[in-house]
Amino acid sequence: VGLEMLAEVKSIVGELPLVAIGGITENNLGAVLTAGADSAAIIGDVLSNPYEIEAKVRRLLAIASDPAY
Repeated sequence: VGLEMLAEVKSIVGELPLVAIGGITENNLGAVLTAGADSAAIIGDVLSNPYEIEAKVRRLLAIASDPAY
């Protein structure tokens, strides 16, 4: 639905947790969190390279843990 719609939904649901699902990658996770998602379900990006799953998850966790989001 896009980042603008995500922000609009967050303004409607207020303090209820909002989980973003679909199309989320390491490259756009920060923008998704900034738009209002409290968390994100990320499958495709994590499994895109089976030899790099641990490294990918560590990078995603670092982004999600960044106080800027």
